[in-house]
Amino acid sequence: HSQKSQRTNAMVDEAWDPEQIQLVQSGQPHDGVGLRRIAVEKHRRRLVLSGGRDGSISISELKTLQPKAQVPKDDPELPPGLVAGTLGHRDSIEGLAWLPQDQRLFVSGSRDGFIKIWDAESASGPSVAMPMDLHSSVRHLAINGQGKVACGLDDSTLRMVDLRSGRPVNTMQGHTKPPLSVVWGSDDQLFSGGMDGTVRAWDTRMGARSLFLCDPYAHEGEVLLKRKAEKMQVAEEQDHNKEAKVEPYRFRSLGRVLGTDRRFEEGSVRQMVGSDSFLELEATSHGENSGAPEHLRRSREKFSKDAELKRRHVFGPPRRQYEHDASLAHRGAVTSVCFVDGRLLSCGVDGKVRCWDPKTGHLQAEASKLSRKREAAWREVNVECGREEQSMQMAALGYPDEVCLIPEEEFLAVYSLRSARCCLRLAAHKGAVQGCEAWEGHLLSAGSDGLLLHWRRGERHQSQQSGSEVISLDE
Repeated sequence: HSQKSQRTNAMVDEAWDPEQIQLVQSGQPHDGVGLRRIAVEKHRRRLVLSGGRDGSISISELKTLQPKAQVPKDDPELPPGLVAGTLGHRDSIEGLAWLPQDQRLFVSGSRDGFIKIWDAESASGPSVAMPMDLHSSVRHLAINGQGKVACGLDDSTLRMVDLRSGRPVNTMQGHTKPPLSVVWGSDDQLFSGGMDGTVRAWDTRMGARSLFLCDPYAHEGEVLLKRKAEKMQVAEEQDHNKEAKVEPYRFRSLGRVLGTDRRFEEGSVRQMVGSDSFLELEATSHGENSGAPEHLRRSREKFSKDAELKRRHVFGPPRRQYEHDASLAHRGAVTSVCFVDGRLLSCGVDGKVRCWDPKTGHLQAEASKLSRKREAAWREVNVECGREEQSMQMAALGYPDEVCLIPEEEFLAVYSLRSARCCLRLAAHKGAVQGCEAWEGHLLSAGSDGLLLHWRRGERHQSQQSGSEVISLDE
């Protein structure tokens, strides 16, 4: 198994060699306005939707990335000649999706609380076929083959909308903070990742409660959990002890007593401060040291950055202690979920991409150890995605590529799900990458700089920097 896995990893690395990726087209469908979402029409791969931060929508030809039709944002200050049914949204576009097997109808969702169903080929240009006010900001949406749209809302619920009847049909509750990403596993099975750190599975036929939560520690077997009454008793005892305890003498500089400070040149100090139940290094400078030499300042910044990167990938989500505690899939918000090859992928602000068994909610790598298909396991991947608690559009390709694509500031990174290594980083955006899509040898990326870029994996071509892992675009 190990030899076969090594051969497969080598084939994947060779297939995603930086020399085989080339930028074939670029465009600015929103005239420089930052992009937030993109969606490729999957029926013929001919059109691509893009949604802007200002609420505008553009339909572009995939081959040229030139706008075919544009929908301006809904702004009260626009000229009165515009028809309301031809205007976009009043706030950032957070969800875009074509109806399955359709190149004419698509749905959009925005932070203004509306979702709109559009006819892309009406006589007067794109027009709203059906607007719907959900009375809460839309964080993300996904559509299945039966015409049902699942919307993650800012009120911490999931709203199910049936496009055939044109009305909401179900509200699903479970998240304690807004769900940031939703994806369909099948026509009735739905998955959501939330700001509360949970990844939940839902069956739309079985009511408004989630089926189960993805648990990274489920493979360790059953653990005896405490009851909620015990939790309240412990809290009362802690409050009682807090009132009765005697405060000890506080040293003026506890760091010097414990030896947790670190002296540098010019008298600068690294102090240990608490942050999210772990220790963080913070640089301080006193008085006359504020004008430290440039090389010292740079070394301090590098030290802090390296410590931050290492700490981010060390700590996992906290374990459950009580029966009513939720199982956390990530330490912090879950910003993206996607479904590929019968497996569920999730990415969080903790810089982790995890693969789950959609039937049980167990880590797929751990579940595969109990079966004979060990070579099919996808590993946990450490990534450098953003730390903002907002929805992110990641993408993934199944067999034989088995890679995931993660926006990392102004880069689009490609990671192998087998080896957990970074294959390459694509660099051409001047602003943060907001979303991406991938299919048979093609990649599409959208950024806050307003650029929409089309990448293609082709034959080897000559490059002056044969060992480089970054592809850059110079103006």
